[in-house]
Amino acid sequence: MKDQGTLNRFHYVSRDTTHWIPTLEWETESGSVQATPPPMPGTIRRDETGGQPSRRQGPTATARSAPPVEAVEFQPDEAVPLVMVDPALDNFVLIPFPVSVLLFMHFITFGSYSFFRITGLHAKLPKRFPNDLTEGRAIGFLLVPFFNLYWVFVVYYRLCVRINELLAKYGLRGWLSSALAVTMCGFLVGPALMAMAGSVVLLLLWMKEFEEFKEAILIFFEIPLIFVVFDLFLVIPLFAALVQGSVNRLGHAQIARLLAK
Repeated sequence: MKDQGTLNRFHYVSRDTTHWIPTLEWETESGSVQATPPPMPGTIRRDETGGQPSRRQGPTATARSAPPVEAVEFQPDEAVPLVMVDPALDNFVLIPFPVSVLLFMHFITFGSYSFFRITGLHAKLPKRFPNDLTEGRAIGFLLVPFFNLYWVFVVYYRLCVRINELLAKYGLRGWLSSALAVTMCGFLVGPALMAMAGSVVLLLLWMKEFEEFKEAILIFFEIPLIFVVFDLFLVIPLFAALVQGSVNRLGHAQIARLLAK
């Protein structure tokens, strides 16, 4: 038969967050190429010669001149690992850094080291949009009084989004929690707002009794300070460790990709 096709190869055309999804590609004697419809999770098809399976869904669809196949049980471990990413990502490389060293430096510098290192990651990530933050913008606006109460949420929420985008492109699991970033910022902004309000209250109570003055200090300064300490010694190092760990995983994936070329 002139147009009788033969199984040529597997062509990986789509993926989820962790795997390429395979589909069969057929090459006819006339030189035309015909492929099965886009694969979906479901049953698996295997060629008679014992080739690798490909996932299909629903009724068996046949391509013109396709050789006969038989359905076999789907095995998740037969999925093909993600091995290709956007070629534009080759233009940058993230250097892994020990998380233990980051935490050690965080505690002995009372958060200063981790602040500059984690915030400065904006400069090391690939720019996809014109409004992507730079290291100068991220750190500089955090030093502006009052405006930094808003900017701190933008900086660290956006950092989570940008790292999660890269994790998805490399098919890596374990995304960063943006809720943790918002919580960390809230433990900083909340006490700051309480301190500003407490300053006004103290001015109003300046001529009042000392007991009321002392109670205002407790409510507006001492209690919020507990949240700041909790944030500095628990939430911030946890967030910094997760961010650096994700960056390390991206760096290792990049190195593996470069070595595979």
